[in-house]
Amino acid sequence: MTVETLNPPASLTTGVSLDRLLRPRSVVIVGASDKPGALGASVLSNLARNGFSGDIHLINPKRPEIGGRPCLPSVDALPDSVDVAVLA
Repeated sequence: MTVETLNPPASLTTGVSLDRLLRPRSVVIVGASDKPGALGASVLSNLARNGFSGDIHLINPKRPEIGGRPCLPSVDALPDSVDVAVLA
């Protein structure tokens, strides 16, 4: 019987960091909502309730604001790049 050692692909060993995903500095919620039970509303509520201190951008072309936060009409209107996008 022969035992063969498998090496992980180089892409897994080059120091790729998950920091931006696990500790984001900014989040965008595409399809943000204040409708109870909606995913966008739940994500926004959880971020606020858990003290997220980064930038939160809301995308909803039909609303000027949600919960006192301004809404952008599309992702093209984002001022900067974001670490995490939630598609709600």
